[in-house]
Amino acid sequence: ADDRWWFIVVDGVPVRSSAIETNNASSFDGRLYGVTAAPVAAGVHTVSVGMMCESSTIGSGGWSSGSASTVVVLPT
Repeated sequence: ADDRWWFIVVDGVPVRSSAIETNNASSFDGRLYGVTAAPVAAGVHTVSVGMMCESSTIGSGGWSSGSASTVVVLPT
């Protein structure tokens, strides 16, 4: 099957709650939402979209990441 997991990656760490499964192996056309396991500290961070095959476990390290963006988190 061509099913894939797509998920948000913050500073190299997958955001497990953002994972969505699709049947498209090459692209994802949608929106990802998720909540990190811990607060994200103020400062500069890297955010990207991760992808892995359906049979893998998110967070197991067997995933690839697309182009990344730099974001700035402001203190509250």
